[in-house]
Amino acid sequence: MISAAVQSGVSATDRTATAVTLIRLLRSTLPGDTKNPRSWPRWRSLLPHVRAVLNLADPETGENQVAQATFRLNDRIGSYLAQHGQLAPAISYLGRGQTLSASILGPDHTITRTITNNLAAAKAGHDRRG
Repeated sequence: MISAAVQSGVSATDRTATAVTLIRLLRSTLPGDTKNPRSWPRWRSLLPHVRAVLNLADPETGENQVAQATFRLNDRIGSYLAQHGQLAPAISYLGRGQTLSASILGPDHTITRTITNNLAAAKAGHDRRG
């Protein structure tokens, strides 16, 4: 459903607006605490939609709105996946979020540093598993 909404035969401007709306909707719907077991069923139900919109939303288009919404969602999904031992995809999402955040907000911004810390923790966990 999300894939169809973002890929439908609409103009690039409309596709961008749709992607931004979907990203913001998903961000507002996702539970905030990835460590709370009560939030995990909600996460599991929304995870395919989050992945779909992140795979289809292209922050490289130069659309600042897409990039800003995307880096925050990448951090949320990466943190959730890391919490559940899915470290390789977590690292991928967190790395993408960190790169986007650093390019928009700068490397010393609080959000960028938070994503960088989340990425470092996921990488450390991955290295320990070896």
